[in-house]
Amino acid sequence: MRFNSGAGEDSSSYKNNGTVNGAIQNTSGRFGSAMDFDGVNDIINISSSDSTNLTGDYTYEAWIYPLGLGENSAGRIFDKGVYLFSIGSTLSQRVIRISQGGTTYESSLGVYSFNVWQHIAAVYNQSAT
Repeated sequence: MRFNSGAGEDSSSYKNNGTVNGAIQNTSGRFGSAMDFDGVNDIINISSSDSTNLTGDYTYEAWIYPLGLGENSAGRIFDKGVYLFSIGSTLSQRVIRISQGGTTYESSLGVYSFNVWQHIAAVYNQSAT
């Protein structure tokens, strides 16, 4: 997703553009501009469509620059009700989480850092669950 004039523009063929609510465009992103989220109630809302309804295997990925875990230490990156991609903490170690339909899967411990740009990804393989 690219951010031009504060709007989230999907550059894929799906054109799942987003509406920015509360986040502020920052000119110092990892690649071009980025959005600053306050960790409380800032979101980018993307309408539901066939291309955002996840089925089968999928991969979540994002460039993040976390300053903390945000509201309720949730660290939400992507939240679609039954699907959640987030960063969090287990045993005081930083983990990446994906949740689907009430089941949560966690990465190895210590896989991300605060105050630095990093690319994170999580893969859901339906046949491995």
